[in-house]
Amino acid sequence: MASGPCCSREACFSRAVQTGIGPVNVRIPKVRSKTGKPITFRSALVPPYVRKARSIEATFPCLYLEGISAGETGAVLRALLGPGVAGSSTKPFRD
Repeated sequence: MASGPCCSREACFSRAVQTGIGPVNVRIPKVRSKTGKPITFRSALVPPYVRKARSIEATFPCLYLEGISAGETGAVLRALLGPGVAGSSTKPFRD
């Protein structure tokens, strides 16, 4: 939303969104109306109140069902972290 005669962008605040590649910092602008009418900024990329990406939220129940201590989490970790990372990160637990 651009600054103009009807609104101004005063500042922004940061929020971290947890993704499969790690936390990503997102800046959310604070928008104020010059006329007194309320304005709410809605991002097309990050919905309000999101802290974790959907892929991570879907993976946690799978980790629970697979059994984190059973050592059978390779498929779930590959889905979360990628094929190269999951093989190297689970190897110390299997040895």
